[in-house]
Amino acid sequence: MAAMSDRWLLWIAFTSMMIVYAQTILFDFVYDDVMLILLNPWMHGWNHVHTIFTSTFWGFAESSTAGGANFYRPFTMMWLFLMNQAGRGAPGFFHLGVILVHLIVMLEIYLLCRRLTGDATAGALAALLFGIHPTHIESVAWISGISDVLCAAFFLASLLAYLRWADGEGVRWLLWSLLCLESALLSKEAAALLVVLIVLDRFRQFRGMDLFSRVVHALYVSLPFIVLTTLHFAWQSYVLAQRSARVEGQSLVPSAALSPYVLWWYLKKQIVAAPVSTHYTTLHAGGLTSLQIVASSLLCFVVGVVAWMLARRSRAGQLLVALFGLTLLPVVLSVETLQLHDRYLYLPGAAVAIGAAVLLRRAPFLRGNVQAQFLAVLVIVAVLVPISYTQTSYWSDDVRLCKHSLEAEPGTVLNMETLFEAYEANGDDAHAEQILRRTVAEFPMRSRQWTRLASFCLNHGGLDEAESSARKAISLTPVSKSIPAAFDVLGEVALKRGNLPEAELWAKRSVTAGGSSTAHRTLAGVYAAEGRTALAIEESRAAKALDAAAAPKAE
Repeated sequence: MAAMSDRWLLWIAFTSMMIVYAQTILFDFVYDDVMLILLNPWMHGWNHVHTIFTSTFWGFAESSTAGGANFYRPFTMMWLFLMNQAGRGAPGFFHLGVILVHLIVMLEIYLLCRRLTGDATAGALAALLFGIHPTHIESVAWISGISDVLCAAFFLASLLAYLRWADGEGVRWLLWSLLCLESALLSKEAAALLVVLIVLDRFRQFRGMDLFSRVVHALYVSLPFIVLTTLHFAWQSYVLAQRSARVEGQSLVPSAALSPYVLWWYLKKQIVAAPVSTHYTTLHAGGLTSLQIVASSLLCFVVGVVAWMLARRSRAGQLLVALFGLTLLPVVLSVETLQLHDRYLYLPGAAVAIGAAVLLRRAPFLRGNVQAQFLAVLVIVAVLVPISYTQTSYWSDDVRLCKHSLEAEPGTVLNMETLFEAYEANGDDAHAEQILRRTVAEFPMRSRQWTRLASFCLNHGGLDEAESSARKAISLTPVSKSIPAAFDVLGEVALKRGNLPEAELWAKRSVTAGGSSTAHRTLAGVYAAEGRTALAIEESRAAKALDAAAAPKAE
């Protein structure tokens, strides 16, 4: 069958990808990059390497809300460390590193498609589709998205090596597959689903046996991967136990209401990917209508049936369907709430890119027609490159990124909060106040927003509004809970007005509720004004100790 040269198509794919992402080399650190790199003491000095492998991912920030996150990703942290050492902290060097790993993933997709289908041209087309698809912008344009890119690189390398071993090309490929699997697991936990994919592939190969024998043989042949993954998570559990990490995030229990809708949302994203936002509207199990639930369930069922009909007769098709479904499974499974992010489609997108490339190659109007194939490639590039280039450009700095995210998803409170933080970090108080008041107006029943407004007014001299906003935040909070930050504001307001008994009362309530150093400083001010010097010194020391514990220590 006449076809375009896969080498030329690969060059088009790599060039198109560079057109989209080369601009990121000039971008700054954004969003979590600041915490993970600039404020991370592990980025300074080789003496922290041991700590990286024996701590949770956010262990360097144990005093922050992220500090207890139940993640163990030492390879991702080591990648950040090595980039920081090699590039001396320049953000462009990190971005260049992410682009290179993304390029490696594109090459692996080419090799995987060629191995599964024997069609090198389809492989090159899959690399092109994957490399410039807008859903991958968050993973590639954002330095902190390297966990998805790095995991995918090792995941696909392990899968490629497994296929060579399974096809009888020698035990060395088994060893390479195991090594890459462990590397993927050390980059992101989702890589464990490769073991399930391998078991399913082995199960398919023993079709001549009864069901029980097929299961036993599939598990037996896959035993090296099962053992390795079990040992990895045993070590991870030990590390988490040693660091007393608490489990964060979603429980992997399916919500009958959310799962079909979430799956359909991600399926739609493969077709209508733009605009891209850092946060999308948070889904709640009780926030969907019956029509949304039924319609999304039916649409997912239809897509599933069509995919299976196309894939059921070939090993390649079944592997791709399983690859997409399994790698998206942790995202789709949820209880109550779920944050939607484009980066969750990075690894599943590999299966979609390969499947789409194969279907395009088999389209009657393209089969055997090199000119038509070349025209199709030009159309793909002409459509996707401008979209991805434009969407990528918004990741240049925090303010631009957050403004675009809010324009893309105007009703999302997280986008408003991050834009407020970006303005405040830049010292743009006027715009920060504007977006903060808009957030309070649109979400008047959220105590968090009133607390933020109270703190902002306090810092800018508006004592009356600071007090009223703090009291509003407290009134919106259940009796069983408390808001130390609101107590802090009321304590500081009382202190500035000279009302020492009230200042002491609110500060002590904040301390009891686990408040920050602000409460201790307020108490120090109260005691100093009352002439209780010893107590003032004690509270001042307590405030300094809390500040020192919260601040990352550069070494």
